[in-house]
Amino acid sequence: MKKLPDKHYRNLTSRQRFIATWEAIGRGDDAEAKRLQDTAPNFTYSSADHVIRHSWDAVLAIGLAVESDIRGHALTAQMAHQEGLTETENGSLMKMKKLDDGWKNILKEIGLSEGAIRAARPEPHPLVEHLFKIVQDYEPEPDKNIDDCFTKIRQILPVL
Repeated sequence: MKKLPDKHYRNLTSRQRFIATWEAIGRGDDAEAKRLQDTAPNFTYSSADHVIRHSWDAVLAIGLAVESDIRGHALTAQMAHQEGLTETENGSLMKMKKLDDGWKNILKEIGLSEGAIRAARPEPHPLVEHLFKIVQDYEPEPDKNIDDCFTKIRQILPVL
C-alpha cells in the first residue's frame, strides 16, 4: 500500500482504524497493520476498582449460567415425571439441588447474606421454585463435574 503521512493515520476514527487494520491483515500487509496499531491514539481511562467490577460482572454472568442449567434440569425432571422415568427425574432434581447449593455456597463464601444472595441471582422460574420445594431436604450425592465447575469458579472470582 502507498505510504500515507502520519497525520492521516492520526486522524482516523476508531472505526476507520479498526477496519483498516483488519483489511491490512486480510491482505497480508503486516507492516501496515502494525503502523495502524502503533499510530493509534493513547487514552487514559478511569473506572471502578477492577476487582469489584470484574467480580460484579462474573457473579451476574455465572448466575445466569447456573440458572440456565438449573432450568434445563427442571425441564428434564418434569418431562421424566410425565413419562414415568423416575430415575431420570430424581437425577435431574438432584443436579438442580447440587447446582443451587454450590452457587449459594460460593456467594456465602464471598460474604453475602441470604437477602444479597437472592438479589444476586436471576428470578427463578415458577417450575424451578416448585421443584426446589420438593428437594429442599434432600442431600444430593457428590457430582465430580459440578464440583469441578465450582472449583474453577472459585479460582476466577477475584473477591474470593
